[in-house]
Amino acid sequence: PAPPTTSPAAVEVRESTSRPASTSVQPTVLVTQDLLVEAPHGFQLKLVDDTHQLIGPDPNLKIHLGVDPLHGVDPQLVAGEMRRLIESDPALVETPAGEWGKPITIDYVEDPGDGSKVAWVTWFEADRQLSVGCHSRDAETLAHKATCRSVIENLTLK
Repeated sequence: PAPPTTSPAAVEVRESTSRPASTSVQPTVLVTQDLLVEAPHGFQLKLVDDTHQLIGPDPNLKIHLGVDPLHGVDPQLVAGEMRRLIESDPALVETPAGEWGKPITIDYVEDPGDGSKVAWVTWFEADRQLSVGCHSRDAETLAHKATCRSVIENLTLK
């Protein structure tokens, strides 16, 4: 929908009654060898078992980050192989692609078998496969979804 039309005075009133910018929590920019990650405030980047994870204040959420080189292989071939892998593994279920601000994504859920779930989004960019896995220990909450969306939408290749 189109934004409502307002007079400059109405805009000034809204701005003057809103919370000051100083009270908003700013995201943190974290850096890996390949990525710039704009993570919500309070998250730290950790290297665990050779994979990057974002760990934040909620002990029930960790976010896995992956960057794999394609070495010139056509992304469509890799995507096809990824879908075959998902179809053949009972612990993986493809889900409808979300609106992530990426050209094409493959979205799926992993069941590690410990009661947790990992909602993965993977896409291809600049001869690389990027993956973000939102790992919820218990049921995924709206806060988990919002945090993961923020990370996916603000993940940048260096």
